[in-house]
Amino acid sequence: MIRLSKRGWNNVIIFAMLFLILLFNFSNNMLLDNAENSEEQHALLPEYSEINQIDFGTHRIQRIGLGWRMQPSLAITEHELASIAQQWLQATGQIMPFADLSQAYVVSVQLAGEEQARVFKVSPQGEDVLIQYQQRLILLSQQDLSQFIPQLLQ
Repeated sequence: MIRLSKRGWNNVIIFAMLFLILLFNFSNNMLLDNAENSEEQHALLPEYSEINQIDFGTHRIQRIGLGWRMQPSLAITEHELASIAQQWLQATGQIMPFADLSQAYVVSVQLAGEEQARVFKVSPQGEDVLIQYQQRLILLSQQDLSQFIPQLLQ
């Protein structure tokens, strides 16, 4: 066995603890980087959220009990309104670095339990839909704009 003074053993313990802290820190960073890279799809709205209303500027879809209604009323069935709300809840896509949203529709979504509505810019990009929320751009592949905004409002 190695004979060290009390001060020497304290130094060994201190350096061993520093080594363990660095080891855990770097291994945690490597695990988190791998998790972020493997998860390519990002949800537009939080999981298990409920939409109370979707505001398109001139028109609004509102939850009434278990159903939906549009104000002012248009020739859209309640089933189509529910489908639009469901599409907003299930939307997932890839993060994009930059895109032009000059021809974007502004849509605000009010979630249950939140005081402020979430404001989105929605723009068609060929066969895809590009949605901006805060400073994050999400590309929804193979989606049609009418799945998020009623065709009568476009």
